[in-house]
Amino acid sequence: MIIKRLTGILLVVVLGGVTWLLAEQVLVSSPPVQDDEMLASEPAADAGDGEPLPAQPEVDLPALADMKEIVARPIFSASRRPVEAQVEAPKAAPAAKLEVELIGIVIWQGQRIALIRPARSQEVAAIEEGGTVDGWSAVDIGPEYVQFRNGDAERKLELKFRTEAAGR
Repeated sequence: MIIKRLTGILLVVVLGGVTWLLAEQVLVSSPPVQDDEMLASEPAADAGDGEPLPAQPEVDLPALADMKEIVARPIFSASRRPVEAQVEAPKAAPAAKLEVELIGIVIWQGQRIALIRPARSQEVAAIEEGGTVDGWSAVDIGPEYVQFRNGDAERKLELKFRTEAAGR
């Protein structure tokens, strides 16, 4: 048991030493890395074999303003004619359907609250003027109606009064 443990420790020490020797060899033999500014400031660099490298030529590029005609003509078009921009008015997305039922209206001390029930639920929710439901904003709450708006679309929900059954 002790021999296995000592063998494991010895193996770790040997591998660590080999790794350290390899890392030292790589760091000593590789030249230091230089950034572009340092390379540009030196007139010639050593290629490693004793011969200097030629200096990088300086290139004067024309201003972008001088190249407007070149930029305007598409490279991958056979005619190379300038592309005329076609601006289309953004189409408004169709408004989401408002699927709620107006259950009641509460007007009290200047507050206007509509009681609504979503079509998929039995829960009643209260919404004030300016409040939203399914992307629709309640813009006006009257005594018997609620006016909703979603973008350019408007919808008016009217309160339905239930009457007593006929024949009574």
